[in-house]
Amino acid sequence: MALASESGSQPVIQTAELHRNLVAVHCFNDGNGRTARLMMTYHLLRHGYPLAIISIEKRPGYLASLDESNAGRSQPFSAFVIQCLQDSIAGLIGESHS
Repeated sequence: MALASESGSQPVIQTAELHRNLVAVHCFNDGNGRTARLMMTYHLLRHGYPLAIISIEKRPGYLASLDESNAGRSQPFSAFVIQCLQDSIAGLIGESHS
């Protein structure tokens, strides 16, 4: 998998990498997750994507995929972000969410 800093990396994958990296560094006493989600939102919007909404119902999957990232398996979190983005797009165009 390409790192977020590598040119040619897809913006959605970059978004997942940026989020994971900020949470892994845990640079704040409180608000690391909120800051990472805000950064994720900014990065997506900056590249022309809609929000990747992580609803409360998706929180267990969000946390589980972040735990896998911390264990060195980044693909599940990237897939989670992609699914959230697909669900957001489906909602915007009036389709049911998966």
